[in-house]
Amino acid sequence: ETSGLDVRRPNSMNNYGVVLDDFGFQTMLTQFREKYMQPLAETLFANALQSVNGKLSNHHAFVIRYKVGEDLDLAEHVDNSLITLNVCLGLDFKGSTLWFRGVQGEEDALQKYWEYSHTPGV
Repeated sequence: ETSGLDVRRPNSMNNYGVVLDDFGFQTMLTQFREKYMQPLAETLFANALQSVNGKLSNHHAFVIRYKVGEDLDLAEHVDNSLITLNVCLGLDFKGSTLWFRGVQGEEDALQKYWEYSHTPGV
């Protein structure tokens, strides 16, 4: 925030995040997508990949800072992506529980529900 650099926010909900491509990570993230995410998607989400001719062709990678008193209204939302990878970089925190629903477009998507709580070191 104090760098003086132009900062593009990753989405309309978070005021304390940046898009990683804007800081020189595009090549590394493209390689990560092609080497790791593509095979993972082919294994876990083969049906969804059919809608994009079997290829993950882009990414939208960003980091967000979460802090008590900031970004207080993070409503339930649908990511505008075929797949989402969420990685917690924090070491000392409380909370951070994620809730996932079923696959968008499937008949019972809203009835399915998964909860995940990040654990440092795991």
